[in-house]
Amino acid sequence: MYLAAGIACASDGLSQVELKTLDTLARHAGLGFERLSALVEAIRADLATPD
Repeated sequence: MYLAAGIACASDGLSQVELKTLDTLARHAGLGFERLSALVEAIRADLATPD
């Protein structure tokens, strides 16, 4: 999930289509939307941090 969300966020941000796809993947993996949201926020913070 982290890799899929990271790829989705790394482009031009997270589109509605990407979010819907991630939500579907997360549900099949047994993750709730709250956990997915926390994961996406963590990735956005990682991407915003300069290397």
